[in-house]
Amino acid sequence: NVGTEDQANQKGMARQKKEKKSLKIGVQFLAYNCKKSFPEFIKPWKKLKDEYNLYFYVGSCQFPIYANLGYEDNNASTVEMLKNEYSNIIDYLYTPSKPKKEEDLRNKCLEVFKGKGVDLMWVVDSDEFFTEKEICNVLDYVRQNNHIDWYSLQYKNYVGDGEGWVDFEAPRLWWMNRNKGIRSFHRDCWVIYNNEKECRQANWKTIPKKIAVPRHMTWVASFDESRPSDVRAKIRYQNINYSDGCGFKWDEKKGELSFNEEWLKTNNKKMPEIHSDEIGIKNKGIKLCE
Repeated sequence: NVGTEDQANQKGMARQKKEKKSLKIGVQFLAYNCKKSFPEFIKPWKKLKDEYNLYFYVGSCQFPIYANLGYEDNNASTVEMLKNEYSNIIDYLYTPSKPKKEEDLRNKCLEVFKGKGVDLMWVVDSDEFFTEKEICNVLDYVRQNNHIDWYSLQYKNYVGDGEGWVDFEAPRLWWMNRNKGIRSFHRDCWVIYNNEKECRQANWKTIPKKIAVPRHMTWVASFDESRPSDVRAKIRYQNINYSDGCGFKWDEKKGELSFNEEWLKTNNKKMPEIHSDEIGIKNKGIKLCE
């Protein structure tokens, strides 16, 4: 009986392993000016790459808005690191010499993924930090709910000094072949399908927080990566890039980040509630700066 039980367990494990590799999953990383934080960022993805048959695309360059605002392009050391230290795990590295729009980097990835026969696309920016468990949970959840066209993820969006976070949600995973296939990205992470549907008209679902709630670090003052300089650059970028502007503003008197009350009012949003982590797990040990 013991032998039979062991054999059944081994067969079950082999089946699970085969199921994990049955899909080709393309992970689209956008990684700008992140030399210090990238090793921590990529660590769980690197560990799970073979187990889940993950194909890594990395797009890395300055956005034109930052260049036009006069910000220095701080990406050279990041590109050098990606080419020299991570060439063994990056399947496709796209580092255009001139600034490209965010959607251009994402659409290049779409072209690559279509050519590689990717089934599921997951978008991850270099200011988003996942644990191994969160990655596994998300992929298992998506497999179990594969009747959905695409999925949004919820984040702990850390703000200001990084002591607290607010809720943030964004589109992140898409089945590539739904609605006659994905045509292109627009406005950050929205997609348009070949059947003329915009993704918000398609069948989508928010992945519950119990599955994953990764850390989003862009709005932490001391996290000086994934953007050209301090957090004020990000505010200026969003005020130009998005017709409705930015939900944050810089308080010149206090010299700190604050919520943009005018934006909240115009967009019919409530003042976000700031949550705190349990003592001792603040940002789960991420090295914000050296």
